[in-house]
Amino acid sequence: AMVRTRLPTSQQGRALGTIGAGIGLAAALGPPLGGIVVDLLGWRWIFAANLLVLVPGLVWTWRLPVARGDDARRTGRFDVAGAGLLLATLVLAALAGTVWRVEGVPGSMAVAAGSLGVVAAALLRRHASRAAAPVLDFGLLRRRAFLAAGLAVAFVNLTMYTVLLAVPVFLTQRAGWTAG
Repeated sequence: AMVRTRLPTSQQGRALGTIGAGIGLAAALGPPLGGIVVDLLGWRWIFAANLLVLVPGLVWTWRLPVARGDDARRTGRFDVAGAGLLLATLVLAALAGTVWRVEGVPGSMAVAAGSLGVVAAALLRRHASRAAAPVLDFGLLRRRAFLAAGLAVAFVNLTMYTVLLAVPVFLTQRAGWTAG
């Protein structure tokens, strides 16, 4: 949303590509660097380490120029309610898929999280059909090219994050490696 509202159309592709590369780099370097920080300083320092990235990023974002003229494409205010429903849907889906593995947590919690996730998704769908500028435009999914590209990106990300999570877990739990 920031890229679309703060940069001219001609610069958005490069900006989104840079963001995508940064996300991949963070996903690859975050776990090993985080392991080193935890080994050296303790787990609480992970939160301080995040501030080293977050604070400059926020300052930089607010210093970006606002696009003017035809490139501004102001369609309304940011869809806070839609973003909240999308966040709730994704968090509840993630909890439903993982909380059942946590020792001491009853299995009913996964069912409850999944059920609430379905309700949040339904509310998001209803909200998006009524909002002037929804955070997620479900109409795009009717476009075959967009749907195919979205599924390809989802599969690539699923594969990348599975490998980036599974390999370090395997190396620490099965091969006896440490982060340091």
